[in-house]
Order: sequence, then structure tokens, then C-alpha cells
Amino acid sequence: MSTNRMDFEDHDWDEDGGSYSDSSEPDLDGLNLTEKDDVLVIGIDFGTTFSGVAYATESEFLAKNISVISEWPGCGRDEGKAPTELLYEHENSWWGYDLPDVGDPIRWFKLLLLNNEDLQEGVKSSAFYLATKEKVQRENLKPVDLVADYLRFQWKHALEVIEKSRGDQFLPFLRFHIMITVPAIWKGYARQSMQEAAEKAGIMAPRDIGKTRLSFVLEPEAAAMATLTDPEHQSLVKSGKMWLILDAGGGTVEPYVVGGALCGGVLIDECFQQLCKNRLGRRWSHLSPNGIKEIMGDKWEKKYKREFVPKQSKEEYPVPIPAEAYKGGDKDLMEALAESFARIDELVDEQISKTKLTLQGIILVGGLGSSPYLHRHLKERYSKARLNVIKSTGMKPRTAICRGAVYKGFAQDQSMGAEDDDDDFRPQRVAPITVTSTISRYSLGMPHYQKFDPSVHSKSEPDYKWHDDEGAFIIDNRVTWYIRKGESVSKIDPVRHSWARLLKKSFQGSFTERLVQCDSSDPPHRCDDAVKPSCDLKVAIDVNISKLKDFTSADGKKQNKKLFYDVEMVPSGAAMEFNFYIDGIKQASHNIKAEYD
Repeated sequence: MSTNRMDFEDHDWDEDGGSYSDSSEPDLDGLNLTEKDDVLVIGIDFGTTFSGVAYATESEFLAKNISVISEWPGCGRDEGKAPTELLYEHENSWWGYDLPDVGDPIRWFKLLLLNNEDLQEGVKSSAFYLATKEKVQRENLKPVDLVADYLRFQWKHALEVIEKSRGDQFLPFLRFHIMITVPAIWKGYARQSMQEAAEKAGIMAPRDIGKTRLSFVLEPEAAAMATLTDPEHQSLVKSGKMWLILDAGGGTVEPYVVGGALCGGVLIDECFQQLCKNRLGRRWSHLSPNGIKEIMGDKWEKKYKREFVPKQSKEEYPVPIPAEAYKGGDKDLMEALAESFARIDELVDEQISKTKLTLQGIILVGGLGSSPYLHRHLKERYSKARLNVIKSTGMKPRTAICRGAVYKGFAQDQSMGAEDDDDDFRPQRVAPITVTSTISRYSLGMPHYQKFDPSVHSKSEPDYKWHDDEGAFIIDNRVTWYIRKGESVSKIDPVRHSWARLLKKSFQGSFTERLVQCDSSDPPHRCDDAVKPSCDLKVAIDVNISKLKDFTSADGKKQNKKLFYDVEMVPSGAAMEFNFYIDGIKQASHNIKAEYD
């Protein structure tokens, strides 16, 4: 499905010198670039609680050298991600680790891009989410603007770090292909909001070298690509074998294929915060936001939550309490982790029950995925099933998604979101792993009418009606389903259907096709209450209407033109791509625009 993009004019180059600024033949000496390096793929993992950035040129990618931003403002150590937090005060703003000690930052605003009815119950009732929603509404802030502000800070910093490490003549020679990750459960309107935020953030700003390309990739798909191509795990990956990728992030946990749920690090934070409230009693209400931040700060967030492993001996875990001294042991931390782990168990069990192939094991990624306690918990739980539970070392679990986004950018099927049909922009097909098919999370179809046929239809049907242009009775509100929920759709062999449309002589060159969706794996053959709008495809066609076939209505009263065309559905990145064919000729993708309510 093509998305609306920004087109930028090429800028003129001077031709009277040997430097970049006035030479059409770039001098690559000293820049660590090869002649085939003309695109820099930048993967952005915009997470609920933490966000990261990775990048690589083609030669770096082939050398398995994907760089990760690990230096952040306000952080004195290497970290694979920065907190997805913003603070606005007195016309000033801060982000990530650089927030001042005082103030009430905005967290969890990524989830505000979703409509309330599309949020899971665990999210809706979360104290952290409700506090964020109330604060944003009270201060009259827009979720898209919050995301744009964070991306703007993150993007500016990422470019500065790349320039500092590679030199100020590195970036000007490279066009950008930006890969932003999105949750698998997001609907099209949320992805559209993310694209709007990216454009507002300046990520698509014009550059002399050429236009920037923006694509989206599903978070679990990115995690899978990074993990399965990791040298640590390649010996485990064999044809016909199945692994479950458990993306245990800061806010949600997503086993690949099964829907995500709220049971990540933030739920553990909530449990730990409640534990502190219970221990401190009335003293908790006397704490300022800064005092609470001190409690939830370095010792808890950066150490105990990530590194905790229950031990046989009694060990104390001191957490600083303003004007108090609180110490707790294994039992307290295990209590904070228990509810989150229980929900993770439910998700993994659900995934395993739906798996038809023999499952070999579980691969952990994400911030919480680096926890040795979670690794031990799952290993013990599934030992009888003889499932391996593995996780990478160091920062790899936390940075899997942004690194996987870079993999996706180099994959041969990474054309999602292209505004043009110029394959020269694509990096060469060098990715060691590609996704050849995806499992649909819902049924997707196109509504239409059928001419009334007494051998098939009945006049008593609710959609039986007269059609003036056909000059005959029709059965309206029928749906042809391109794919049903739970089906696998191949990127190599997409689904294609033929259609016809009557066009009046006043036709101005564009029309709209509505797509609908249903959460059932056995969707109805007509549009009923279970069928919901998905999006509208605005289609502009470059056809001389006078050359189309004449059509006379059955009653001889109407004269129109008839357009015959095919609509093809291709899974691509984080959504479905739709191609239009007229007389077998594929229409330019920039003539197709998806619009969501």
C-alpha cells in the first residue's frame, strides 16, 4: 500500500573544483566508503519506554558491522537506548537521559497514537498510561507532536554522533533510507500518524544528494532478522525448524505472530513502585516527583531490574529512599517480577499452542529480554518440553530491533512506502535473510456489488436494490476477501483480483477504493457489523477515458465508459502494499495513496 510521501527537487551542483561541494565525482579517499556505498540505512526503534538507533552502509552491512548509537546526552556511560521521555517547562524542552532532576516528564506517549478501542485492557487500566493520557489532555498536547519532538531530538543527535565518528564529509555523500519500527498490532492509521511525526521531525528534509526514503518494519520482524542472523545463533537456524522470538520490551511483550500484551518492564516498574508504597506507607504521599524519580532511578532501572537473579543466600538490594533507608531482599524483587512473568508465560503458551511445526526453542530480545532471571525462569518452565531458551550477550537483546531494522533495509523485499518505482534507490540485495511470507492478523477485503442473478440470489436479500447506471437490479455490499485472518500470504506470489468500474463522461481521472477488515478467520460474504473500514485507496489513473469501452445500461437509458483493472495485494514491511494494473500495465505507485480515518 503506497503511502503519501514528500517529493524534493534535485539541487544543482557547481563543477569547478575537486571537493565535494563543487565536484560531481565524489572523492572517497579517507571516508571509509566504497564506490557502491551510496545509501546509509538508518534503523529507528521508537519504543514505548526506550528508543534506539542503528545504521550501516552496504559495505559495513556485508562486513556484519552495524553500528548502534550508544552515546546519549546526559548519560555518562554507553547505553544501547535512551528513555522515551520528554519534559516541557517554560518554553524549554528536554529528552531522554538529559531531563533535569526536577519536573514531571511525559512517558508512554507512543501508545497515545492508538485509538482507545484498539488498546489492550492491560494498557487502558495501567496507572502509568492513565497518568500520561491525563497529563497530555490537561496540557492540550497532541500525541503526533510529542512523537515528532522526540524523533527530532533523536534524529539530530544520531546525525551528530555519526558525523563525529565518521567525519563531516561522510553523510553528504549518502542518501538516507530510514527504517522505523512499529508494533505488529498497530493498524494503518497509527502507522500514518508515525509517518506524519517523522516528517514533522525533519527526517524527510531535502538533501543535496537526493531524497530520503522512509519505510516501516514490524518490530517482531526486525527482532527476528537481527537475532537469526547473529553469528551466535546461526548454527541453530535450520530449514524447517521453528523458533519463537520473544520481544520482551520495556512496555510490552510480543511473541512473534501472537498479539502483544502489556507485561514488559513498565509493568514491573508499577509493581515495584506499589511495593515501595506499601513499605513506606503514609511517607510515600510526602514524596515529590523528584523523590519518586530518585527511588526508580539508577539502582532500580539500570541495575536490579536488568541483572537480578534469585540466590540461595540472603542478599540485600539497597534502594535509595529520600530521608529514609529501605532495604529488601530476593522476595521483594521476585514479587515485583512475578505478575509480568505470569503474563509472559500466558503469551508464550498461546504461541506454542498455535504452532503447527515443531518448536525448537525461544530467543529472547528487548530490554527485559536481557534479564538473566527471565532467561532462567523460561528455561526452567519449558525444560520438560525440551525447548532451548537463548539470549545474546551484552547490548544485543536491547538493540535487536533497531539493528534488525537495518537488516530489513537491505533485504530484497524492503520496498514498503516507496513513492516512486525507481529500483536504483534500493540497496543491492545483500541481506542474508528475508521474510518470504507473513501471517495475516485480520481478514482484509474489498466491498463491491454483483448483478442480480435469480439462480444465485434472492429478491428478499437485504442488499437487493436498483442500480441506475447498470439499468438493473444488483446485490450490494458484497465482499471479496483478499486474505483471511491466520492465512499465510506470500511476498513472492501475491493475491490478485480483477474488477470493473463504470465511469461517467465527467470522470476527472481519480476514484476511491474502500478496503474493509474483519477480525474473524471466517469473515462474512457481505458487509455486516463485524466488517469495519480499513482504509481508502485514492487512485489516480493515467488513461484516456475516450478510449475506454462504451457501456450501455441494461435498460438502454445510460451511456458510460467501463474500466477493467486488477488490484494486487502484496505484504510489505508493516502493512499491505496494493498495486493497480490496467491492461496488464502496473500503475505508478505514487498515484495510489492510502488514507485512514
